[in-house]
Amino acid sequence: MSPFVNRLNTLVTFAVLLLAILCAGASFLDCFHSPAVQANVEVLKVNRFRRQLTGNDEVLLTLNMSIDLQSAFSWNTKQVFVFIAAEYETEKNAFNQVVPYLPVDLVISDKHHAKFETQVTSKYLLIDQGSNLRGKRVDLVLHWHAMPITGRMILGRSLFRVSSSQGLHIVLLGMSTPPLLFLLVAWLVGFIQGRSLTRAWWKQVLLDERARERERE
Repeated sequence: MSPFVNRLNTLVTFAVLLLAILCAGASFLDCFHSPAVQANVEVLKVNRFRRQLTGNDEVLLTLNMSIDLQSAFSWNTKQVFVFIAAEYETEKNAFNQVVPYLPVDLVISDKHHAKFETQVTSKYLLIDQGSNLRGKRVDLVLHWHAMPITGRMILGRSLFRVSSSQGLHIVLLGMSTPPLLFLLVAWLVGFIQGRSLTRAWWKQVLLDERARERERE
């Protein structure tokens, strides 16, 4: 083996070893990083709260948010993923979590963009498995996941919870429309439409039969 190949092999080995040491050091130093994220979330309006034809409650909310995630960034942070979830308890399930706020789902890759204020209306509805939301406390929880360049991901759900401790929980109250009434109306509409389609079909059949008789004559 030529001296040039030996020197190149030594240089590559040293570079890989140095890179591994730097990655291990960066991951180790992140253990001493303690973010102090600040968040404030308020429910401005309950736009919709009703029961679906299937009997499930659905809610549409408008939120006012002020979030500061700058402290979640370190020199080893690649990006921070943020979302808000609605969490509540019911008799059927001890823990329910819904993420209806798609416009709030953010991937922040720059520290200077990690502080913002906004008002959003959830793109997707908060839908329960049944009619269990009335009179229940629903907590809005801020989740953030700091994705490092190297090392383990840092999860920040338990540290920054927007819930009853800050007086920001909501108790959903509303009037429910019996699903039987919706089903009856839907059945009547379908029955009327079905009769109209049946009449149109029979009319077309008679016209086709008359056309065949004329062709035979």
